[in-house]
Amino acid sequence: MYNFNTTNAEILHLIEEINPSEQEIITIYLSEVSLETDIPNLIRTLNQQNIQFIGGIFPGLVTQEGKADTGVILNKLKLAAPPLLFQNVSAGQLSLPDISSWGTPPPTCLTLVDGLSANIGQLLSFINDNLGNHSNFIGGGAGSLSLEQKPCLFCNEGFFQDAAIVCPILQESTLGVRHGWERLHGPVVATRTEGTIIHELNWQPAFQIYKEVVEADSGKTITTDNFFSIAKGYPFGIFRENREDIIRDPLSVDSNGALICVGEVPQHAVLNIMKGNTEKLIDAARQVVKDCYLQGTSSATHTMVVDCISRTLFLEGDFTKEINALQYQLSLDKNEVPPLEGILSLGEISSLHKGLIEFYNKTIVVGLLH
Repeated sequence: MYNFNTTNAEILHLIEEINPSEQEIITIYLSEVSLETDIPNLIRTLNQQNIQFIGGIFPGLVTQEGKADTGVILNKLKLAAPPLLFQNVSAGQLSLPDISSWGTPPPTCLTLVDGLSANIGQLLSFINDNLGNHSNFIGGGAGSLSLEQKPCLFCNEGFFQDAAIVCPILQESTLGVRHGWERLHGPVVATRTEGTIIHELNWQPAFQIYKEVVEADSGKTITTDNFFSIAKGYPFGIFRENREDIIRDPLSVDSNGALICVGEVPQHAVLNIMKGNTEKLIDAARQVVKDCYLQGTSSATHTMVVDCISRTLFLEGDFTKEINALQYQLSLDKNEVPPLEGILSLGEISSLHKGLIEFYNKTIVVGLLH
């Protein structure tokens, strides 16, 4: 359920209309633009009413009409067990919250992270190792497009930054993950990295190699000042055999010629410099729905979209075409599919490929909940 009004009174009124039971949880996705919500007060009120909830603040939302810069999306889901909260993700010293109430692995885990935290890859590996590969995982990164890290995730336990929430739900899911970016140059080796920072490519300053390739293709001069406006069309792809590369989004260049990305880049990773094509990105939206249907077409109760905010920045006015492509492909199923809704994220999460949980950039993830 999408609503443009984000005052506490309106959100509480909508939750009352949704009327969750004790076995259900409310998901609250807020756009950071024109945010009117007093989140600490909202948390107190919902706790007083014994309502279970999780939520996040995102750069934007996805509705049937396309990108929504303001508003809130509310839904209720069947809860399998209490959500897990991970704090201080960037410290890398992770411990598993109590999962004694989980029993058998839940069919699906909704996973929200602070998209500006370090060590997200380590967190997802930790979750995968401890929770096994029996569940589907879908979610994305919360946070601000200003790239200023601040509290962006909330649940019954409070309002957090540098955190993650894993919410086990009883509904089965089918997942699709695609991006549509094409390889332009490579392979190159990330010979020195540090978390989300690429210091060297092929033993040379990373910006030097990147600049040569991008300028030759774009015909534009790329500098520290205009870096993102050009780099948004030239991400990195971490090589994967027989499937799409995992995209890493370069955001800026530092004074030493290192490139700062969203999401970790492993030391010695084999990379390609990628290039965007509007039609290929929109076609990826069609393909992602087909991937969901290949896993089964039983009637869905909820269509969740996790789409990278930087795809909207690249596609600009054509982003609506991507959403239209999603909706058209969904309409081809013989079963009635609920309206698509979702988040514009700072990184996307899915466990589609071989059951391993991955953190993506510039990618679209679709989950049909059954």
